[in-house]
Amino acid sequence: MQLQFERHHDSILVPGFRYEVRRISLARRMRFLAENHDLIQELKFLSAAPDQTAQQRLEIAQLELELSRKLLEECLVSVSGGDEIETLSPERMEWLISRAPAGLCVEILVRISEELALSEHRRKN
Repeated sequence: MQLQFERHHDSILVPGFRYEVRRISLARRMRFLAENHDLIQELKFLSAAPDQTAQQRLEIAQLELELSRKLLEECLVSVSGGDEIETLSPERMEWLISRAPAGLCVEILVRISEELALSEHRRKN
């Protein structure tokens, strides 16, 4: 039996762009949550405030960006804008975060979230 630890996806938003997302084991998922517990809790705390100031909204956006970057670093394996697939390097990560279309990052993060979430079928196993 051949186990598949990565999944290749074609971008819906950017034609010709492909990316590879790492499938995360339960142990790795738990380690990621433990390592980022303080960040996640701070984000939840700030987001729960009923009337947020501009400063709090800015801080929330910065925390969300930091968590998104950590998710991308943990789960995104490679990207491809053409014929060759490129392992995710710090330069490629910076391009993805700062210069790529925002929708592309959101699309990749949605795919990562799908890998992290436990579906009903996966929960039964």
